[in-house]
Amino acid sequence: MCTNDRYLYVALSETSDPQVHIFNTYTKDKKRFSLSSLKYRKEDKWGNYVKGIFYQLNEMGVGLKTFNITLDGPVLKDGSSNLAAIVSVGICFALKEALGLSLDTKEMGVICHRNCIQYCGETYRYSTIMAALNAKKGKYFLFDLNTLSFSYLDDPFDKGTYSMLAIDCKINQNAMRDEFSHRHKEAMEAFAKLRELTSRISFKDFPISDLSDRIIPLDEASRRICSDILEENSATQVMQRLFISHDYVQIGKVLSRMALIARDDMELTCPEIDWLVKRSAEIPECTGSFSILDGDNAQVALVLEDSPEAMAKLQAKLDDYERIFGFKAIVSAVVPKGQCCLVEVE
Repeated sequence: MCTNDRYLYVALSETSDPQVHIFNTYTKDKKRFSLSSLKYRKEDKWGNYVKGIFYQLNEMGVGLKTFNITLDGPVLKDGSSNLAAIVSVGICFALKEALGLSLDTKEMGVICHRNCIQYCGETYRYSTIMAALNAKKGKYFLFDLNTLSFSYLDDPFDKGTYSMLAIDCKINQNAMRDEFSHRHKEAMEAFAKLRELTSRISFKDFPISDLSDRIIPLDEASRRICSDILEENSATQVMQRLFISHDYVQIGKVLSRMALIARDDMELTCPEIDWLVKRSAEIPECTGSFSILDGDNAQVALVLEDSPEAMAKLQAKLDDYERIFGFKAIVSAVVPKGQCCLVEVE
């Protein structure tokens, strides 16, 4: 499974050994467990991500076998809490193939999400797991959190006029994890209050004016949080139309607007990120930029004219960034890749 240059390979072979053996090529660490002892153990660390999938399948009544399993790929050295979900998806897919299981992607998504939340005790978005299982090359993945359904949008940046770029800021991944977790908790609490004051089941098309005009008697802090998130939701729907029309200028403007909301209203801010968002937007050939913050990733997305001159100006900004902050940022094109897949069978 792969997202740009971050990927995970899972190799496994059936063994007559009574235990499952796991090898991590990055840490050179080895783990093992028996099928009769699938309980979570804190000391097993990342090995629980693998063992948990065996546990989930065992709970479903699947006849398990023992394997030698090797995990390989750059994602293993990220130190990210996303690793639980990434390994879960990789192992679930590999076992599906090795055991000949008839599992569709929705069932696999539930297994992996349950493994992260219930077994490993780590939070991860169901939508991202489903993207890993259902992504299509050259297609953007649009997930509806209300219906848990998804659709695809053609990549509007494959025409050679403009590119969607991602800048990896290379800052400490723990830098904003606590802040993001705190903001997420505040958002959940704010929407819980809003739900008590309205009969709506879904907030997908909730009129923001009901909040801005104080029609709903919500406290000021919760009103602001709900308004910001609902505006982001509205922007997603607008972005869908802009992708279809290939309106690169407006796509950039929407991204920049969302960056201001994240920084000024939601107070998700970081000096390095804020600097890159602001300076990249100063490039004449850049139509807009946006910070991507989820507690683990610290990246900047921008829409840039696809020309050597524009890239040279961006590189000059990145050189300034390295001189000021001491981090060597890496820029890459955002290219939708396919879902996790079977690479080879021997």
